[in-house]
Amino acid sequence: MKIVFLGDSVTEGCFGFYWDENGNLCGHTDKDACYVRQTELRLQAAFPDKEITCVNAGVGGENAAQALARLRRDVLDQKPDAAVVCLGLNNAGQTALEAFTGPMREIFAGLLAQGIAPVLLTPNMMAARVDDNVPEPLKEFTTARAENQNDGTMDRFVQGAVNVAGAFGVPVCDAYAGWKRLASYGIDTTALLANYINHPTPGMHGLFVDVLMPTLTALCEARFAEETTA
Repeated sequence: MKIVFLGDSVTEGCFGFYWDENGNLCGHTDKDACYVRQTELRLQAAFPDKEITCVNAGVGGENAAQALARLRRDVLDQKPDAAVVCLGLNNAGQTALEAFTGPMREIFAGLLAQGIAPVLLTPNMMAARVDDNVPEPLKEFTTARAENQNDGTMDRFVQGAVNVAGAFGVPVCDAYAGWKRLASYGIDTTALLANYINHPTPGMHGLFVDVLMPTLTALCEARFAEETTA
């Protein structure tokens, strides 16, 4: 069973920032700590006698149109059984809604045309405030993203993706709803972001794993059942 994860920096495994010895602002990446690898480990534990591979096709900074442009190379040519799509953080507030939902439609259509089972994973919330830990060069960017989170823009983009998935009969693993639920409890969700902008902490990657497991477990069971009867 092969599952490809198509996404942005969160899928890639990007977390916080640090300053190097030359004073340059750098991003910290840890693919072992991200939800793709953690999902792979959980599935392998659930099916210890089966071969399960999760391929990380996350690229930092990409929006849906850019992910669509590499769909053939990074997903279709991998010939996976399933593909998890998690995008939107680099569209909300930065492109028109149709510039997000249009490519999402093409991504799902492209996957289904190749017999690949698509899954929509909704993203995490962005910062709801500008934290003191945000590096000065990124404060203006963070201010804009916080406005997009608080004025409902992010909600609309996530709902747009959910609507597209529904039109194609694609299952939705709604991590965003989990983040919104935490916010409704009064939890400071910005503090749950490793970079205080849009990258969840390693612990919060567990939420992605938790919402993915029921759907991916069912897909694995169906795939292995097919192998048994073939």
